[in-house]
Amino acid sequence: MVVRQTNTITSGELLSTFLHPENIMLQFERKVRTGVLDVGSLAFAVRSKAPRGKSNGKHQLPVVSVDTNTLIPERRVFLSKCFEHHGLAASSDGTINWFFTSVRQVLDWCDENGKSSLFSSTREARGAYKAYVGHLKESLKLNIGKRTPRTANGLQRLMMVMFEIYFDDIDCSVIFQGVSVIKFNRTTVDSPEEQDVRFLTRVALCLSKQFTEHLLGNSSFPLKLEMPGYTSYYFPKTGRECKTPYTHPNAEYYAFDYVTGKVRTVEECLTLYKSKYKYNHCASSVEQAIKSLEDANNNPRGEARYRVATIAAQAYLQLFMLVTGINTSELIELEYDKAYKQEKDLFKNDFRGIKFRANGRETAYFLGEKYGYRIFKEYLKLRDWLLDGLDCKWLFFNITREGVYTGKPQQLALEDPRRFVRRIRGKFAPATIKNIATQKARKFKDSIMYELRTSPLTNAKVMNHSPATNRSDYAATTLNKQQEEFSNYWDAARAALKLIKVKSEVEIKDESVPSGHCDDHGNPNASEPEPPIEPNCNTQFGCLYCEHYSCHADREDVHKLYSLLYVATELRKFATNMEHADHLFKELSIRIRLIIDGIKGRSEKHAEMVENVRHKVMNLGELTTYWERRLQRYEKLGVVV
Repeated sequence: MVVRQTNTITSGELLSTFLHPENIMLQFERKVRTGVLDVGSLAFAVRSKAPRGKSNGKHQLPVVSVDTNTLIPERRVFLSKCFEHHGLAASSDGTINWFFTSVRQVLDWCDENGKSSLFSSTREARGAYKAYVGHLKESLKLNIGKRTPRTANGLQRLMMVMFEIYFDDIDCSVIFQGVSVIKFNRTTVDSPEEQDVRFLTRVALCLSKQFTEHLLGNSSFPLKLEMPGYTSYYFPKTGRECKTPYTHPNAEYYAFDYVTGKVRTVEECLTLYKSKYKYNHCASSVEQAIKSLEDANNNPRGEARYRVATIAAQAYLQLFMLVTGINTSELIELEYDKAYKQEKDLFKNDFRGIKFRANGRETAYFLGEKYGYRIFKEYLKLRDWLLDGLDCKWLFFNITREGVYTGKPQQLALEDPRRFVRRIRGKFAPATIKNIATQKARKFKDSIMYELRTSPLTNAKVMNHSPATNRSDYAATTLNKQQEEFSNYWDAARAALKLIKVKSEVEIKDESVPSGHCDDHGNPNASEPEPPIEPNCNTQFGCLYCEHYSCHADREDVHKLYSLLYVATELRKFATNMEHADHLFKELSIRIRLIIDGIKGRSEKHAEMVENVRHKVMNLGELTTYWERRLQRYEKLGVVV
């Protein structure tokens, strides 16, 4: 075993030509991986285990030792094709790191079980594939390790991808045929409350319609918005466009009168804010306010109008998703058809796209009623405004930004359909509003149909799946009907609050940790039998279930708790295994809120402090450094989007 000479590259260099891919090391962004990843060692059948630990910033982790006599030529080709595959796909560092780390897991098993020649022919590939899938099934049957059916399914599909990358000019079905795919129970997702869906729909309707009319009519700013429950003028001031029941007072621009739609005079500003601003400051702000209005009104395709247009387009996209229940992966692939502009019945044969997970069959999505058709026609007019004569193959798209909006369209990314809720959160909607995921939207429609005792066959036809799938995957009831079942759960959570010690600011005798404080760091001990999350001093998620945990009734620890709550909420929201995520984070979220409520109730001063921190974290997203880095890591890995 020897340590070979290596060449370290970044993901941006994957499309370069490498004479010796077996010597390549990959360096990622620090938030993805601190040390280098020795991918070249995968070309050798005999190699040492991947080094563990982290680099110290000056010295990278040691490379993997290999037996140079076991170099496999086909593995060199495989690595080159993997580099090209991820380079052309412009894969993120998180995706590439996950891919090669998982590939190592598959190849480790192959090399340890006489299947090192898996790339030499399709016959060898099939033998390795059958043996590895058999191993996965056996490990599940014997409950070996912590592998679940879902992770085993993922490893099986990864091996299929590996063969498809290597045998790129061959039909790989000959390798996979006759080997069943490992099945796992797909977790059901609770239906969103009807009022949540209705509120989001009303907001999307109001913004899409009013913003589109404003743009098409080239109307002047400010725009008077008639929203559910309130009226406000919308000004062209980034971050301070309007005042609503959901905006923070600090988000207002004092030179604007959001009630009358006028720019305040210097004297009015002085009268309202005489203790806060001086004359020169007020005069300058009024001058800037007037200039921003003039700039926006004199430029029919300026930044202010593009901001309005993109919000409107995202609102139409949200409505389309809610009405059709279309999958995100299919939504971004929908192509524009000139026939959409023709006056014809779209309920029968339009809105087609390729539903990849349904054997590639072409699927029609229905808008439901003529009102939905009119909304879609309004979107087509906005689409024309956005393109301004340019061609675009996609039905929905983004406008690129290079510091400013360029006016050039680009295809939507998978995370883009969620951006509407993010943009209205804390402005046109409560900061607590959640995205209505596609599956949840479908379940909401399905639950209502079942409540009305609609025929399951008719129901399945509307939802574009079979009656069996309809019954097994989409027949969820609403959360209101389950609240009684949770009463015991809430009682238990409140009882657990008694185990938490809330200390005052002067009782500082313990060590600060990312979730609060600890009086015996490094020695976790659960404060209750079988907690949802086992205390672990390395992960911090289980600290609130440890007998050594304490929380100081001060700004620092409240900031930590809200940051932890924010991360836990994001993980629950976008987890693929909803049941597992709920088991881990639902009670944790409740416990955090109860602790915060305990601090909040100590005095008016504490209540004011807690509210300020809550807005800072939950509305503005200003997390502690530790939890911000953890969240960035999860986003890079695709755990949250």
